[in-house]
Amino acid sequence: MTETKEFHAPAINTEDAAKVVSDWLDSQGYDTQTLPASDGSIVVQARKSGMLRKAVGMSTALGVTIKKTGDALIVETGAAKWTDKAAVGAIGVVFFPPAMATAAYGAWKQSKLPDQVFQVLETYISGGATTPFSLQKTTLSMSEKTLGARGLSAKDVLFFANGSNGQIYLTAQGVLIAREGSTFRKLASGNLTKGDKQILYKNITAVQFKDPGMTRGYIQFTLIGGLESRGGVFDAISDENTVLFDKADLDTFREVRRIVEEKIQGPPVAPSSVVQVASMPSTAEEIAKLSKLLQDGLITQEEFIQLKRKIIDGK
Repeated sequence: MTETKEFHAPAINTEDAAKVVSDWLDSQGYDTQTLPASDGSIVVQARKSGMLRKAVGMSTALGVTIKKTGDALIVETGAAKWTDKAAVGAIGVVFFPPAMATAAYGAWKQSKLPDQVFQVLETYISGGATTPFSLQKTTLSMSEKTLGARGLSAKDVLFFANGSNGQIYLTAQGVLIAREGSTFRKLASGNLTKGDKQILYKNITAVQFKDPGMTRGYIQFTLIGGLESRGGVFDAISDENTVLFDKADLDTFREVRRIVEEKIQGPPVAPSSVVQVASMPSTAEEIAKLSKLLQDGLITQEEFIQLKRKIIDGK
């Protein structure tokens, strides 16, 4: 059992369309791989990772075959066997035979994933985008237009970080989480209904941080009385106080964490060092020492008078 949709997309090639689908599936927490098919089309496969496959009863992969015929982009979804990418050059049949496919595809259909794939492509094509989601992300930067829309200027921003599903502006007062990008980008990263959020440093109690690994990393701001998601990266996608990021942006987001933690905790305190300062002797003490030197015959009476006068004048 398969489903096929045809899109009028003269400006979209199969590689970009496959990249869009793969990036979106990856952002939703699926294992993905992209394979060339023997007929010139491109196949994107997706499956739940690890133990989650057994938990949700999806032991098969979802296959998305994309090919171009003239101005038409033809997309077919169906249940498929996960193909060993290292063992093939170009694959042929990827979908199960009809007798085996109905039950397998039914599980994917129930998850609404095939419909969402079609929606992602439709949004991408209708938006007139010419680069896939992952490339669009890198083109976003801190611009005067973006800042002006938020009542800020470049001088107000201490630090800027561009993540996978949002941007972070650090100002003297707090954190601004923005959700810039096209409608497709917001849909792909789960931010279609999210807007900007400003958080004052004084309202932040902690910074949760996860390094990227098999999934994207994230930074999450815990607020006083807040109900932040605690389910890892998959719940973090939908949390309004969280921004995801890729491995390439790890150092940038570590700097965000450092700045915010310093703002809420104060700068790190250097180990205390006690500086021993010799106390200045009093006038009486110095004159007493001179008297002792005179008594011991180490200085003359004339020297004693001269030195005594210097001590008194110097004080």
